[in-house]
Amino acid sequence: MAMPPVLLFAHGAGFCKEIWAPIIRHMQQSALLQNPVGVEFVSVDLPFHGSNRDNSVVAQVDEKGPHVTHPANNAIAVASVALLQTAERLSSGGRPVIGIGHSMGAAALWKAEITSPGTFRALVLFEPIYGPPMPEGPNRPYNFMADVTLRRKWKWPSREAATSFFENWKSFSSWDRESLACWMQGAIVPDESDDEAVVLACHPAIEASIYCGGRLWLSEEEQAKTKCPTTFHSGSTSRLYRQEVFEDIASRHPKIFTVHAPMIGKSHLMVFEDPEGCAKAIVTDLDALGCFSTDARL
Repeated sequence: MAMPPVLLFAHGAGFCKEIWAPIIRHMQQSALLQNPVGVEFVSVDLPFHGSNRDNSVVAQVDEKGPHVTHPANNAIAVASVALLQTAERLSSGGRPVIGIGHSMGAAALWKAEITSPGTFRALVLFEPIYGPPMPEGPNRPYNFMADVTLRRKWKWPSREAATSFFENWKSFSSWDRESLACWMQGAIVPDESDDEAVVLACHPAIEASIYCGGRLWLSEEEQAKTKCPTTFHSGSTSRLYRQEVFEDIASRHPKIFTVHAPMIGKSHLMVFEDPEGCAKAIVTDLDALGCFSTDARL
């Protein structure tokens, strides 16, 4: 009898492990996952995020660009190492590990798989950050994501004040309220220098440095190192995902890669906007993999 899998969840830049809780809850309510014995759900904080906050290195901000220099410039590579180590630990004894990731976390899971092919039984990826290297030096383009992030408020006099701010913040108005509450649980932490104040666990300068770093970019040879079934999900209004790029990859390796139609009306942040829809998408993929009872359906 096959061993039950471990489902390993990896979040995007600026987020935390708690963001997966609503999706996991919806998944556990599905017919496919209500009764399987031994299935484990594991979500982790990636380096520089949540419980792994790290302010030991001061980010260097160049207002031209802008550009931020910090070890988190290599966040995808650093996260992939952490995820590979976690997957190897979870798979001890032969348990299959299925990686489920969003944005930076999705890219890091994919990089972990090509670093050690066959690590994962499958990957379910929501808009991995993917694309060719950006020009550096004087040819560096304006970095909208870094600019907006650097301007973000990051400290409040109390948790109540922070909660009120984000519950009324226009940028998060499309988020499911449970998803927002779960994000605030892990992403807002006590200030190290003020007993009453709270701050973002991932400081805006560190998050901005992630956007100033490299995206995942794989040669055709590296793409071919992916040994597990891998699915891609996206939002129809996203500006950070090019469907045709992933369809091109899938056309070369149709037995490995599956590109799903975009989720209508959803953005790059679909895991926050529609946790129930994302849970259904994941469960549908898991069902197709045959990891669970074939007669169970969502």
